[in-house]
Amino acid sequence: MLDNWISKSLEEETQRSRDDFADTVQELVPVLSVALHEIVRQVMHHCPERGAALQKIWRTYVELFERVLEQMRQSLKIHKERTGEIQQELKQANQEVKDLKREHPEQMHTIISELEAKFMQRQRNYEQDLQEAEEENLAAKTAIRTQHREMENWYPGFAHYQDSFVKNLLPQMENDGASAKMFKEAATTEDAVPEVAMAEDFKRLLAALPPEKRKIIGKDLMGLIDGDEVQRMQDDVPQSLEDQQQEIEEIERLQGELQKQEERIKKLKLEIAQIETANLPNDLDQAAEDEEQSPYVP
Repeated sequence: MLDNWISKSLEEETQRSRDDFADTVQELVPVLSVALHEIVRQVMHHCPERGAALQKIWRTYVELFERVLEQMRQSLKIHKERTGEIQQELKQANQEVKDLKREHPEQMHTIISELEAKFMQRQRNYEQDLQEAEEENLAAKTAIRTQHREMENWYPGFAHYQDSFVKNLLPQMENDGASAKMFKEAATTEDAVPEVAMAEDFKRLLAALPPEKRKIIGKDLMGLIDGDEVQRMQDDVPQSLEDQQQEIEEIERLQGELQKQEERIKKLKLEIAQIETANLPNDLDQAAEDEEQSPYVP
C-alpha cells in the first residue's frame, strides 16, 4: 500500500512540467518525508534501534539537502542579478549603436562640407593672389620694355658696346672732385636727352686735352654762345642728370620687383598644384573609404 502511494505521488510530480527546478524539489520533499516517516514507524515496530538510526540519517540528509538547496537559491539569485545587469548594459550598448548609426552619416556630411568650403576659400585666395601677382608682373614687364625701347632709341646697339674695353682707356679726372663726380654720373646713365649727352661727351673730350688747349677752345666757344644760353645749359644739366639717375633707379627697382613677382608666381602655382592634386582628393577619398568601411553606417 505504501509502495503504491509513493509510486502514484512520484508519477504525478513527474507529469507536471515546471521551469523552476527548486520549486519541483520543494514539492517532492513533503512526499518523500511522509513516505520515509511511515517506513521509520514500521521499522521501529520491528526494531527500535534501526528505526531511530534510520530517522537520524534521514534528518541529517534533509538538513544537508536544505543547505544545498539554499546555496543553490542564493547562487541563482546572484546569477539573475548579474544577468539583469548584463542585459541593462547590452540595452545601453544597443542604444549607443543606434545613435552612432544615426549620427555617423550626418557627421561625415558635415566634415565633407567643411573641407570643401575651406578648400574653395583657399583656392579663391590663391587665385586672387596669383591674378594680382600676374598684373604686377605685367606692369613691371611693360615698364622694363618701355625703358629698353627708349634706351635703344637714344643709344642704338648699346648692349654691344656698353662693356667695351675702350671705356677703360678713357682718362679719369680724380683730382677735381666736382668734375669727376659729374663725369661718373654721365658715364653711368643709360638714358639722356641729346643736348645733355652731347654736352657730357664734349666735356669728356675736353677732359682728355691739356689745360692750355682747353682754355683756348673755351675762349673760342664762348664767343658763339650768349650769356642766357650758357645760364640755361648750366641750369638744365643738373636737372637732366638727376632725371637720368631717377630713371636708372626706377629701372633697377622694376627689375627687382619683376624678379620677386616671378618667384612669387612660381611659388603660388606650385602650392595650388600641390593642393589640387593632393590635399582635397586625399581627404575626400579617405572620408569616402571611412564611410564605406565603417560598421556604424546603416
